[in-house]
Amino acid sequence: MCTPPAATRPTSDLFNQQGATTLTEALRNSPGVGTFYAGENGNTTTGDALFMRGFDTSNSLYVDGVRDLGSISRDVCNIEQVEVTKGPAGTDNGRSAPTGAINLVSKQANLQDATSASVSLGSDQQRRTTADWNHSLGATSALRINGIAGASRRRWPSAWAPPPATTSTCSM
Repeated sequence: MCTPPAATRPTSDLFNQQGATTLTEALRNSPGVGTFYAGENGNTTTGDALFMRGFDTSNSLYVDGVRDLGSISRDVCNIEQVEVTKGPAGTDNGRSAPTGAINLVSKQANLQDATSASVSLGSDQQRRTTADWNHSLGATSALRINGIAGASRRRWPSAWAPPPATTSTCSM
């Protein structure tokens, strides 16, 4: 059996319904997973400090199956789903936390044309604009560009997908 017995997979549809914009907010849907902020007013310079069942899981964070050791606060604008695998993950991923691993699955181009955008305003001068555009380039290829602009950060990731055997993703 390849699938671990305890796994949850919150998707981007759920993030949008709940208004989740950060990985911390998206992980509210996974029991036993949380974040820890030691800073004043819940702010920290360590990025996403993830904990599963009381253990630090920050070194068990993956993006599309590749370990991500960056100390940043991750946005879910370009994330299709978050895979939370609970239990010893070392046999699957090498060095990792004894409580599991978290894999962020990036949005990929697909053969269905789609466009979406959102604008939100909040307190403390919070501003956020997102756009997601997916376009079929024929029967076997597609182009997807999505991005986010806010009061304090800009990110414009894009993905291009020719036939299923080949995918190229660029995140800037």
